[in-house]
Amino acid sequence: TAPVTFAVLGDSISHGGAAYIPAGQLSCQWETYCDVPVKNLAKSGDTTQMMIDRFDNDVLPFKPQVLIIMGGLNDIREGMSGDGVIKNLEALRDKCLANDMIPVFCTITSMNPEIMKLRGIPITDGDWREAREKINFWIMTTPYFIDVAKNLTDEFGYLRSELTPDGLHPALRGKKIIGETIADYLKKNF
Repeated sequence: TAPVTFAVLGDSISHGGAAYIPAGQLSCQWETYCDVPVKNLAKSGDTTQMMIDRFDNDVLPFKPQVLIIMGGLNDIREGMSGDGVIKNLEALRDKCLANDMIPVFCTITSMNPEIMKLRGIPITDGDWREAREKINFWIMTTPYFIDVAKNLTDEFGYLRSELTPDGLHPALRGKKIIGETIADYLKKNF
């Protein structure tokens, strides 16, 4: 629990695991490709509300100067509105500021519903893309944000099929893109 400079709070995209990948497999953790040390406090399956609920126990002991926040995909996959996710992200921002941490938000990666359906991964009917766009727009108006989704998204707005075996989680090449993008941002800004 020694203080750290950088930590990440998020879901499986930042935790590194998936149904087909053990969380400990280093090749599928974006931190492997980030040459800036980042303490991983993410947990697979988390929604933004779960991240709020565990903030005090899981984040505060490490006293990160900068907290990278990667969350919201599970929320919209389960049908939560963009406004609901933004409200939770605002709560996470406020918790960071109240504890002298700089919150850095990462844009929400897309999904590929066709591949998800083939793999049996549930997705709620509804306009998740509209919610994602609304949330990402909000994220990109915050003082500190990293657009990790841009290079993972195809021309139709879906997670690029060659980067994901299940339509939800970017695998090795996707995690490499995320890790390098975050490293570049942290080095330039901190």
